Amino acid sequence: MKFTGDKATEWKRFKAQSLNYLTAAKLNVELDERKVALLLVCIGADGFARYDGLLFATADDRQKIEKVLEVYENQFVPQSLRLTSATNAGVSTNATSKPVSRSTPTWRTYVNS
Repeated sequence: MKFTGDKATEWKRFKAQSLNYLTAAKLNVELDERKVALLLVCIGADGFARYDGLLFATADDRQKIEKVLEVYENQFVPQSLRLTSATNAGVSTNATSKPVSRSTPTWRTYVNS
């Protein structure tokens, strides 16, 4: 992932490519620990270095791919941009202001397919 320029756009591209890779390589059925390791290898040295400083609710969350993606998303995509993008994509928000998709598959969809 490039850490210069528009980090929100770069993160969205990187995340989409990573999810696509997991699906194409049939790695979406692997344990979360392996998916997190693959993500950290692919994100590059800067992204890997940031991982140590990321705040997770629990130590176990550091090895849950959904939590890792969420924490990186929170770091790279400003809250206002996430809400604007979600609204523009036909996504509503719940009481905690987290996007709730009505039509877009979630990470869990890819994992379970």
